[in-house]
Parts: sequence; structure tokens; C-alpha cells
Amino acid sequence: MFIHLGDSEGSAYLHSQWCLEQNKDCELYFVRGNCDGFTDLPGDLVVQLGSKKAFLTHGHRYTVSYGLSDLVEKAKAEHCDIAMYGHTHRPTLAEVYGVTTLNPGSISEPRQKNGYFTYMVITAGDDGTLDFKHRILQRDI
Repeated sequence: MFIHLGDSEGSAYLHSQWCLEQNKDCELYFVRGNCDGFTDLPGDLVVQLGSKKAFLTHGHRYTVSYGLSDLVEKAKAEHCDIAMYGHTHRPTLAEVYGVTTLNPGSISEPRQKNGYFTYMVITAGDDGTLDFKHRILQRDI
């Protein structure tokens, strides 16, 4: 499964083509970010991850730059255990009011102090449990 949390800036098609070339059976999920203009990408999605439901959004409409309470409230309203967002471009993983919140960071415009290009890998165990790991993208800049 490949999840993109917004600001693909029109390149969602290119990302999806690359993913499909890597693995023809890959499920692809993209949401619209504040820099995506007039795309037909959905604003939010709910997907099944292992034994959990995840709420996917870019986050700008839930004021994630100022806190996660609006995001967590929406995830709970959607009966989700996990809330994934982008927008801040900073990698995070935290439990907030019983909801696992995460931001993979950014592979193009990181905004955390160390400036690492980051993404997240989520692995589902045979029992449906999930393991979350931030990764640093090695690239020439």
C-alpha cells in the first residue's frame, strides 16, 4: 500500500505510475493538500490498515499546525484508530486522546530542525498489529 498525504502538486499521476511499476498489486491512496489546486483528489479518506481504521488527510483543514485536537476529533467521528496527516512536513508519531497520530514528514521539503527527508513505513503483523517506523531518505542534494 502506498499513501500520499497531499501536496503532490499535480504529480499524483506520476507517483501512482511509479508505484504500479514497482508493484502491480499496490493499493494507492492520495489525498488533496492545500498546494494541489483543482485536482479531483479526495480531501479525506478512511482505509483499513491491519486490524485498525485510519483517517487520511493533509491536515490543513484541521489546523494541525496549531495542535491535533481537531484532527483527533474528526478521526474519532469516523471511528478511526489512526489519524495520518501531512501539511507541517515534520515527522511525528504520538498517541493523542486514544488515537495514534502520525506525520511521515517530507521527502521534498522537510521543515524539522535537522532537515532530514523522511517518510514512514507501517508494517502489519499477522495478528493485525501495526509497527510504525520513520525512515530517512538518502539522497544527493
